Amino acid sequence: MSASGKRISTIWRALVNAGQDKITNVRQAKYHRIANRLLLAIVFINLWLNCLEIFAFGLLLQRDAIRYKSYFAAYGGLSTVLYFMTALTFYLKNRTGDMKFAFVIVVSVVGYVLALSLFLGSKLMLHLVFFALIPIPFFIHTVREWRSVVLHELVIIGGFVGVFYGYAHLAPLYPLPADLEAGFLIAALFTTIAIMIVCVYVMWRQNDDAETQLSVEKRHVEMLLEETIPKLESAEAKYRNLVEGTNDVVFSMRIDGTILAINRAIKKHLGYTVEEIIGGNIYELLVSTDGAAYALERELLQESITNLVRERSTITTRATFAGKYAREPVEFSLRLEYTQSAKGEEEILGKAVSVQDDLMLKFLHRERGSYSIGNLISHADLLSQKLTRNLTKFVDTSDAQAMRISLREMLINAIEHGNLSITFDEKTQAQAHGDFLEYLALRRKSPEYAGRTVRVDYVLSEKRIAYRIVDEGPGFNHAAILAATDSANEDFLAHGRGISMTRSLFDVVRYNAKGNEVILIKYIAA
Repeated sequence: MSASGKRISTIWRALVNAGQDKITNVRQAKYHRIANRLLLAIVFINLWLNCLEIFAFGLLLQRDAIRYKSYFAAYGGLSTVLYFMTALTFYLKNRTGDMKFAFVIVVSVVGYVLALSLFLGSKLMLHLVFFALIPIPFFIHTVREWRSVVLHELVIIGGFVGVFYGYAHLAPLYPLPADLEAGFLIAALFTTIAIMIVCVYVMWRQNDDAETQLSVEKRHVEMLLEETIPKLESAEAKYRNLVEGTNDVVFSMRIDGTILAINRAIKKHLGYTVEEIIGGNIYELLVSTDGAAYALERELLQESITNLVRERSTITTRATFAGKYAREPVEFSLRLEYTQSAKGEEEILGKAVSVQDDLMLKFLHRERGSYSIGNLISHADLLSQKLTRNLTKFVDTSDAQAMRISLREMLINAIEHGNLSITFDEKTQAQAHGDFLEYLALRRKSPEYAGRTVRVDYVLSEKRIAYRIVDEGPGFNHAAILAATDSANEDFLAHGRGISMTRSLFDVVRYNAKGNEVILIKYIAA
């Protein structure tokens, strides 16, 4: 193809594809391209008619220049209006992406043909042009736009009525000589046939382009699939090996605790099959040997999940899960991450790692440190884990776990009854109503309590284990509480038993006079 031919082809494609940046729907883009082709066809057909008109004017001017010179202004004016309306339709349609502007050109073409028929009379049979216009609205509108199609067809039918009325009742404004009229009758028929051929060509070309494009895209998709499927299969296999091959428990769940998926490692640790776990609730796995202890474990895990969803981040906590068929409970370190599914549903991805002895423990001889926490119950749980992480160096595992629970209870007491000044009766009432977590949250926000902290100093050695817990509250009557702890156990209250548990585990439980400081000591037998 020559350079000029390539340039023309480039311009043609640019005009046909004009306005595609405003279209996001593939079907609509197709109809817009058809409309662009038809608008360009109107230009070419009108150019053809202009050539015929110029030829006719030349003949007529030779016969009678004075009589026929007015023809030029009439036909030239009509053609100019049609060109302008075509350009306006093209601009508005492609600038806005709205096919409703196609109505402008239909009205313009109908008016143009109607005017020609009134100028020339019935023998040229210009009404035949309307037969070529009838299918055009179906080309440029979808089935859903049937109202637009009906409106277009009514305009075309209105043109028919106007033409036949003019034939019957109006004399031609610019009658042609009989010999020229016969020649232009053939031209009119030829123009009508040309319009129909152009319409057929547009549809054929559009379908051919669509099939070609679909073929190219199909092959492209097939090539992508040939490359992607093996990669996906490989990635899926690696992911499966990563999830199923690990000893850690990997799972996903809803924010209410409903387990959606879990790997086979759960059977190794707790004895449950995957099918037994999926659809259940993570809270059901918590150790429930004691109603109050279970309530606290659930409360701590629930607070951790609530904070996770609120902050939409990642948290680490601990939980002890019960094994199947009376197997020993297993303590896990949980790493929970907030995420959203493809459907936009809130989910939590989790990894549970069994807490095992640190390999460095055999090198440990002495450990000491200090911590300061705020008034979140979850912080008390995390600190109790940190304070007892290396206890198995000096005591057995069961004692270490019991001491962790005891320390957690004492830290929670320091927060609730110390820093937040919540009485035992207030806590009992809030727990009875099921809104204790909300009660704690409101208490923490109070300016009177917001800045208070709990400080812990500790020492671990081969001779003793010692903890010092100090809160910033007003203190309490520890003598009365110590006397009441036995009744608390008997009444199965959900709180008030931490001091009793601590007294059974530690050799020394000593409060200061104010009651906001307690020292816990356990001596290690030689």
